[in-house]
Amino acid sequence: MAGSHLTREFFELIKTIGESKSKQEEDRIITDEVTRLREKTKSSKMDKRTTKEFLVRLIYAEMLGHDASFGYVKALEMVAAGNLVEKRVGYLCASLCFAPDQPLRMMLVSRLQKDMQSANILEICFALTAACKLITKDMIGAVLGDADKLLTHEKEIVRKKTVMLLHRFLQLDPASVADYDEKFRRALCDRNPAVMAASLHVYDELVRANPAANKDLVPSFVSILKQVSEGRLPRDFSYHRMPAPWIQMKLLRLLATLGHADQKASEQMYEVLLSCMTRADSGLNVGFAVLYETVRTITCIYPNTTLLDEAAACISRFISSDNHNLRYLGITSLAAIVKDHPQYATKHQMAVMRCLEDPDDTLKRKTLDLLFRMTNPANVEVIVDRLVANLRDAVDVFLRQDLVDRISEVAERFAPSTTWYVQVMTQVFELGGDLVKSSTASSVMRLIAEGGDDEDEEADNEMRTDVVETYLELIDRPGLPDMLLQTLFWVLGEYGYLAESMELPAMCDKICSLAGRAGLNKVTRGYAISAAAKLTAQVGAVVPSAQQLMDSFGASKDVDLAQRCAEFRVLASRLDMMRAVMPVDASCEDVEMEGDEGLAFLDSYVEEALAAGAQAYEKPADMAAAEAEAAAAAASHALRFSAYATPDAGTHMPEAGPSSGAGETAGPGGLQAPAGGGLSAAAGPWGQKGQWGRKPAPAPAPAAAAPAAGFPGTLPGQPGSATGAAPAAAGAQPVERPRATTSLAGLREALGASSGPGASRVAAAPPAPREPTAEELAAQALFQGIPGAGSGRFGSSSRAGGGARARRTRPRGDAAPAPAPAAAPAAAPAPAPAVAVSAPKPAAPAPAPAADDDMADLFGGGFDSAPAPAPAAAAAAAPADDGDLFGGMSIGSAPAPAPAGPDLSSLAASAGAAAAIAGHPRTPAKGAQRVGGDAAVTVSVAKAFRPEGLVVLVFLTNTSSAALSPITLTPASIPFLTPSLAAGTGVEVSAAQAGFHPIAPGASSCVAITFVLANAPSSTSLKLNLARPGAAALSVDVPIPVTDLLRPFSMTTPEFGAKWPQLAQAKTISLEGVSVSNARALLAALEKARHKGIDVIEAAQECIACAQLMGTTQLALIHGKVLAPGKVTLTVKTAHMGFTEAVAAAVGASVRG
Repeated sequence: MAGSHLTREFFELIKTIGESKSKQEEDRIITDEVTRLREKTKSSKMDKRTTKEFLVRLIYAEMLGHDASFGYVKALEMVAAGNLVEKRVGYLCASLCFAPDQPLRMMLVSRLQKDMQSANILEICFALTAACKLITKDMIGAVLGDADKLLTHEKEIVRKKTVMLLHRFLQLDPASVADYDEKFRRALCDRNPAVMAASLHVYDELVRANPAANKDLVPSFVSILKQVSEGRLPRDFSYHRMPAPWIQMKLLRLLATLGHADQKASEQMYEVLLSCMTRADSGLNVGFAVLYETVRTITCIYPNTTLLDEAAACISRFISSDNHNLRYLGITSLAAIVKDHPQYATKHQMAVMRCLEDPDDTLKRKTLDLLFRMTNPANVEVIVDRLVANLRDAVDVFLRQDLVDRISEVAERFAPSTTWYVQVMTQVFELGGDLVKSSTASSVMRLIAEGGDDEDEEADNEMRTDVVETYLELIDRPGLPDMLLQTLFWVLGEYGYLAESMELPAMCDKICSLAGRAGLNKVTRGYAISAAAKLTAQVGAVVPSAQQLMDSFGASKDVDLAQRCAEFRVLASRLDMMRAVMPVDASCEDVEMEGDEGLAFLDSYVEEALAAGAQAYEKPADMAAAEAEAAAAAASHALRFSAYATPDAGTHMPEAGPSSGAGETAGPGGLQAPAGGGLSAAAGPWGQKGQWGRKPAPAPAPAAAAPAAGFPGTLPGQPGSATGAAPAAAGAQPVERPRATTSLAGLREALGASSGPGASRVAAAPPAPREPTAEELAAQALFQGIPGAGSGRFGSSSRAGGGARARRTRPRGDAAPAPAPAAAPAAAPAPAPAVAVSAPKPAAPAPAPAADDDMADLFGGGFDSAPAPAPAAAAAAAPADDGDLFGGMSIGSAPAPAPAGPDLSSLAASAGAAAAIAGHPRTPAKGAQRVGGDAAVTVSVAKAFRPEGLVVLVFLTNTSSAALSPITLTPASIPFLTPSLAAGTGVEVSAAQAGFHPIAPGASSCVAITFVLANAPSSTSLKLNLARPGAAALSVDVPIPVTDLLRPFSMTTPEFGAKWPQLAQAKTISLEGVSVSNARALLAALEKARHKGIDVIEAAQECIACAQLMGTTQLALIHGKVLAPGKVTLTVKTAHMGFTEAVAAAVGASVRG
């Protein structure tokens, strides 16, 4: 608007506004200007030039918060002007100043209609732009017809603005454009990229509202994204040499929504997503923006291992950058990927630690959000400590509220013990104050009253004693928040008698003193009065401070306080009744009416009232109807105990076959056009030459190697893809998200990504082992319990009670005790099933004995008199995810190489009981593996696999020349396994440890540890701690892979096919370089991993196998396919994702050999 047509007075106004020093000075200037403008409206000498400047000055007044509605009529006059500049200023003022409820909006409808019908393109554009701001829901019908006609206008700018107007109609009233689907699809296929880009915003609204209705557009979006990323649009759409970055990001968001939990749709996106990552990796900020959107899309769609690895590499670049914006993107991306794939977070432990210490509050807040997402039972204590520390330092009230809520949630979900949970929540009460929800305090009180899960009343009382002592230390602290005081009063009133540091009268004095404090919340004061009453009942006398409290608040205006004091006074006069009414530790007891459940003692009062003319009570009709409806609903949802109907005998598995193509039509040269909506117009503008015949920008140079056989650049599931066939026994396709799907073998060669900036990284050789730094140890503590977080010296935590804390219910009355671990039955006269032993794998594997010989091989007899010595070097097969945390440092969890194991043929006398537990009367002679020891004692271990549990036989052999002093063996707890100990001769056991009597030179003693499941399992190790007087403590680790907890399970192929879609949690792994050449060899490898082979499909080189989790009905199903000699894919499905990942890692290690 600058120029000679503006007056000097206008420039002075802008100058004074810009130079104002305060808001008050600015308001004074605008107030004076509004007064002058109001005077001008009364003048009849305003020409068009003056009116135009008047409206501009009016916009400034409105923009700075002052009412200038007196001049709106001038805007209507300018809209009707014939001059285009004046019309534009009129529409501008109306668009910026008219409120949604402004009546003058209706007067613009006719002018909008007239301008939209004009032959002048500029007038049409002015009207379309203004309509986006001025049209309300009630006005849509008046202009929709004119807008519909403009969709086919010859000028692309008109079509673009019309699509924008229809987008606004969709936001205001979706029903008004409900039948415009075909027209939106034509806009998507418009020859002009600007019109196509405008339609993407329409589809963003439509896809978010109903993804299923727009699934058929996935090929169209994929094709458009491919051509945009290849640079086929005019250079006008590029920004810093990045082809149309905002169009790419909008398309990526659409694909993320459409591909969520949809494997078929996601498989069509894999190739273009990898291409986008490769081409966007330019080192520019706009490239990083496209990379972030691509990573976000990869984490949202049906997962693919190759894409997830590439996304993790991009996240690594973001999070290791010195730029705070990129680090924020990295943390945000990591939080998205860790939700379903937590193993990728372990590579960035040190970067996460640095972000936690960063002074940038925004980055720190996002990092705390990441910690919250990756909390698990193993790292909850460390993460909660971090969150509490940030709560202590935080000032922003919204951040404090967020921290309070998240600490409360993770502490309740993953608390290792009740005592820890109460201590954490006490800190939260103290630091969070009124930000803590009352329901959280109620949960803490209920938990203290109900006790822990172990039903040990002595342990519960010890916990309550600790809580009481903790609160007594806080009672004299000034400024305690109300929520903490309420919990404190309740705890001291219920369990104050457990205190050791303070007598009950003194405790009552403290509570009464706090209750009389000025400014105390009325609810909190009520808690204090109730606590004083309970303590009075326990003391047996009214202390003076309690009497003073009753006198002070007995006449309170608050009805609740007055009633509490009145009840306190009446009960205090009859202490025997008070003790009966307020018994000790009875907060969870049910109130029972002994012999008078019908309240018959009130009958006389009712009869007297009725005789006096009172009206009898009648239940309201609506209440009776509601109760009847609730009873009927409860009956319909009640558990049914009748047997299921017998399944049809004709159940069969669908045959496998290649799926159909991705829905795109390949044109000459292999270029694809959108297939959305089946519109013929789609092939034109997005054909092989792109926009205006532009050729695609060159991709990074392709690798010299040709694509692998069977993968000529095709997507999984398309014709010609080796992975196109569904598992023969797969049944229906699941809809839930598994962890990964088919890999993109050969895709990188087809895209030429191997030499580009985004080429895959080759892992360097691991450095020599070193001791971790303090910062590394802190990072490892945060990442405990996450797949891939390592093991060994600083691996997974061995802290007991790592499981998620379930709702604790204190046993009352005749509550049934928790079932004890099932003991293995004694040997029966009938032949026992074969019991196999899993020992650390020798360097040179020996031929496996026949199934019938497994028992004899373990327990001796029927073999050569001289037992075969153990291998000289042995190592346990570590889980695939137990890699190093700090740059590839080896921390192996397998035991160190050991000399040959002892001859165990002489252990019959000492191990008889343990052998009986294992299911055989003879003493182990072979199969036991040395796992540790010192100069005086050797520790050997054998395993027996029972249907209900795992038996670990631990042998201690005296290898010295003198008798061993008594040895105490304590197995460390495993969160998901419950142990029970049984001893052989010369051993005494308790619930948690075994005591070995002195062992003579050359003799041995044995103890058997039977494990049953208590939670979802994973691969782990059993730590055995040995202590004996006068000698250093000894500790050994016994690997327990998850396959030790599996039992082969037989089923038919149709049963496998029916079960496959029922198990929602899946993970697919690809293995290369394995010694497997066909499906039968693969099935043999699976059977070594304790799975039962079900079927082999020779034609497709596929096999299926099944295993059952010991002592449960949980199944693990495996579908394997040999793609080529040495190259296989395995899909594992279970009902629990953690279990799925553990089985996949263990089975993959077994197949690798």
